[in-house]
Amino acid sequence: MAYPLGTVFGIPHGAANALIFPHVLAANAAAAPEKTKAICEALGLDDSSEAALLDSAIVYCRSLGLPMQLSEHGVTEDALGRMAQQAHAIRRLLDYNPRDLSVAEIEAIYRAAL
Repeated sequence: MAYPLGTVFGIPHGAANALIFPHVLAANAAAAPEKTKAICEALGLDDSSEAALLDSAIVYCRSLGLPMQLSEHGVTEDALGRMAQQAHAIRRLLDYNPRDLSVAEIEAIYRAAL
């Protein structure tokens, strides 16, 4: 999901991954509980609920000095659907995601990060 942020809006790949990381971590938590727990322990994140996990991951990334709203990087709402389609088409990466995400679910993740 980071690639379209880079190709459409020129966001550096590492920053794009950090921007989307909290949302993807929370979205995948139920599908990969052991991996999620390990990540949360390593980063000191609250995994008591999906909402707490999302919030604590965003706070963690902000503590590193990262603006965590896609809109702060020039991403516009009208691009979300197109980017979701592009991200969904990158099967070599998405096929290894713990959950099978639809285009609509990817767009919802982008929208939440906007």
